Amino acid sequence: MSQPLDDFPEASSSTAAEKAISTLRARLRSEDPFPPPLHASASSSEPCLKHNDIYKQLRATFSSLPGPQPAPHHTPDRGNIIMNNLAETFARSGEDAYKSAVSDIQTVHKSISGRIDAFHAESASALSDAAALYDNISYPLSRTVCHSENFPRGTIAQHLSVLKDKMDAAEKQLASLNEEWMACVDQEAKIMAVTEAVDDSDSAKEANVLVQEIDDIVKDKAAELEQMDKEYRDLLWKQSQKMMQAMMAD
Repeated sequence: MSQPLDDFPEASSSTAAEKAISTLRARLRSEDPFPPPLHASASSSEPCLKHNDIYKQLRATFSSLPGPQPAPHHTPDRGNIIMNNLAETFARSGEDAYKSAVSDIQTVHKSISGRIDAFHAESASALSDAAALYDNISYPLSRTVCHSENFPRGTIAQHLSVLKDKMDAAEKQLASLNEEWMACVDQEAKIMAVTEAVDDSDSAKEANVLVQEIDDIVKDKAAELEQMDKEYRDLLWKQSQKMMQAMMAD
């Protein structure tokens, strides 16, 4: 014969459900609703909770509080069944959400790690360039050695000294050339002054004689041309007469 059921099963079920919901709310409101197990690894490269432990943790969290166990032949409480199903659903959903969150976090972690590595490489390169630039700036300029195919090897101070000597020599040469130029200008001015002071009457006479000679030459040549033209006309007339006489004789 089966044992009699409880006098108020519905009241007992309602009380258990309320306690379970109250416990669930307390756990969800806590700062760490899923505390890591005591044997969890302390390594930062591995999550505190493994995927196969999440379901157990969530299932335990969403389960109802332990109450008086029913007798072996006692009919299961309907409220406990509903809470167990709800806890199962929450646990599965939480497991999926956890896996998705872990996957997203790992993806973001890889991306951030890649950016950090790239930034570290750029920073190291910039630091190296800055160190080299600082070495160049801090090194005394007078002791800097430079060389090329066009000039010998030496410090900047030595090259500046050689350049200064060349500039001094060039300035001296320019001064000497300037003195020669000024002497030439003075001599030219003296020559021009003497030429203006001399009487130019002889030059005018020589010019008149030259013009007269040119006029005489032009006149002689014109007379010769007129004589040649006259002889040509006479010869042409004689030849015409001969041709007329020959035609009349025929």
